[in-house]
Amino acid sequence: MSAGHGRRECAILVKLVVGLGNPGSQYAETRHNIGWMALDRLADRAGRSGRGRQRDASATMEVRYKGLDLRLAKPQTYMNDSGVAVRKLLARDRVKDGQIIVRTMKTGHCVWLPVHPELQAALAVLPVPRGGEAGYFFWSGNGAKDSMVRAAERTLTSVFTAAGVAHAHAHRFRHTLATELLENGWTYEDVAEVLGNSAAIVRKHYAKWSRGRQSRLTQMMESVFSVQNWYTPEKQPVKYLS
Repeated sequence: MSAGHGRRECAILVKLVVGLGNPGSQYAETRHNIGWMALDRLADRAGRSGRGRQRDASATMEVRYKGLDLRLAKPQTYMNDSGVAVRKLLARDRVKDGQIIVRTMKTGHCVWLPVHPELQAALAVLPVPRGGEAGYFFWSGNGAKDSMVRAAERTLTSVFTAAGVAHAHAHRFRHTLATELLENGWTYEDVAEVLGNSAAIVRKHYAKWSRGRQSRLTQMMESVFSVQNWYTPEKQPVKYLS
């Protein structure tokens, strides 16, 4: 997806504002809870009040202030463990408004991509913190990332076997996606954003397999031929087969 087609940068859609403090009446209105008091003042200016809702080890409230969508969060883990609550909140926001933030392996860039509704519903019921404090959905964050990737590939192989899909590999789905996007009229740059490749690589590896590309080339050439009428030796007009 290009910028002209709604691409979003690698950032959370709602800005998270965390105010540090300690739960318990003994800390209310003290210097320990200056962060919570600041959030209360911000919520008041945004026209909101109340305790918010409890989720991910925090009390949260969503407000709109000066054109910004904000999520105000008061960690309930005590000051020294506030990072645990923050990581849980950030992990939840990797799926937002039907989209998931994906970091491409080839370039390291991030891109927001739509998630199938059934997959989004499945992710939503995963137990928090979804893979531990590291913020990943299916990985604790311990060990090398290469090991995690190999484990994911083994899992996919098991899924392919159970589904009866012969000779399947994750890259085959990648190839299929690329050619289908090109056939639907998306540009090399658009597809490169999704795959995490350069437009030149997409053109080199996928363009030749796109029936849509060949159809466009044919139409382009026929537009030149149709400038004037052409006839067979029998004086019959030539008809192009598209």
